[in-house]
Amino acid sequence: MIHEIRIQGFKAIADVTISLGQINVFIGANGSGKSSILEAVGVLSAAVGGIVDDAALSRRGVRLGLPSLYKTSLAGQRARYPIILTACGEGVTQCQITLDNPVKQSEPDGRSEILEVATTWSWESGSDVGIARQEWTLQPAKQRWDRGQWLEKTPEITRHLMETLRAYRIYTPLTPVLRGVAPDPVPLPVLGLSGGGLAELLEGLLAQEKGMHLKSLLTELVDWVDDVEVLPPSKSRVPAALPTTRRMLVFTDRRMREGKNQLSAYDTSEGVAYVLFMLALALSPDVPPFLAVDNVGYGMHPRLVRMLIRRFCDLMLDAPFERQSLLTTHDPLLLDGLPLLDDRVRLFVVERDPKGAVMVRRIKVTKDLWRKKEESGMTLSDLWLEGWLGGVPDLL
Repeated sequence: MIHEIRIQGFKAIADVTISLGQINVFIGANGSGKSSILEAVGVLSAAVGGIVDDAALSRRGVRLGLPSLYKTSLAGQRARYPIILTACGEGVTQCQITLDNPVKQSEPDGRSEILEVATTWSWESGSDVGIARQEWTLQPAKQRWDRGQWLEKTPEITRHLMETLRAYRIYTPLTPVLRGVAPDPVPLPVLGLSGGGLAELLEGLLAQEKGMHLKSLLTELVDWVDDVEVLPPSKSRVPAALPTTRRMLVFTDRRMREGKNQLSAYDTSEGVAYVLFMLALALSPDVPPFLAVDNVGYGMHPRLVRMLIRRFCDLMLDAPFERQSLLTTHDPLLLDGLPLLDDRVRLFVVERDPKGAVMVRRIKVTKDLWRKKEESGMTLSDLWLEGWLGGVPDLL
């Protein structure tokens, strides 16, 4: 597990430290910096993997941009160079990435020819205390450092942190991709960043003992669904002119006449595919152990989002394998589904200070506060909408 991340000099994040739980939810107004937090971890992940270029960033779900715009440059404040990203793991292990590409060496297209990266690992486990440092320069002729050789110099506990960070991905599911009628812009093994391969992933889960539990959760969350299968595309289910992926989700509608009650994901609401996407993330041992989902609940009914996040947390916290997630949302009812009395689930408000710098504040819910909240008849979603938690647009 990643216990703490510190972000310095990335976009509008001048200096922020976040103490993480197992499930971490970030709320805030549009443009407050929620996605930037996810992407800063993505840049750290790419650097740990040995390369920070467009391909490596895209594979982790980081939006591509001009290198100079990745650096904090707030009006009226001194520019902060370089970017420093730090992650702390177990056994007092720490990885710190210092990343810079001198603007004066940028090419006419805005890309820098030279990228300077320094990786510092420190650890303390029992009597084993150490520090190691790797510096490398990314140039067109030499784009990768020898990670294998580097691994030999670090203890096992540090390698675990390294592999966890390297595996990090930011998922942003897209409806056409989830429905199986559009390719994933970033296809990856197991599950693409926009949901590509969801049908194949679910096919494997449905064939296992946990498949019955998956179906039970789906029918609980979406009342018209009686069953779900993964089948090859058929002209009887989708128009022949419609491009499809190799496998598709097919649902049985309990309210329709037999023989006419099977619908492909193309003909169903986007919410049902999104529900399966989130359940798959929690149930599959094959997705990354450290992941993010940007804008959870987009396009879904708020009450469905509330129940979905409740079931997602139950699955994540009770799973036989460890998985850690970073989630962003604009849906207030999602907050009401979070078991915030469990310290493994944490809620953060992301805001900008008067000078534009990103601030991150944890909302701690104690038993006493929870009791007072219930006595007043207010919910966390009410408190957020009314502005009591912060993280709302400054609008009349």
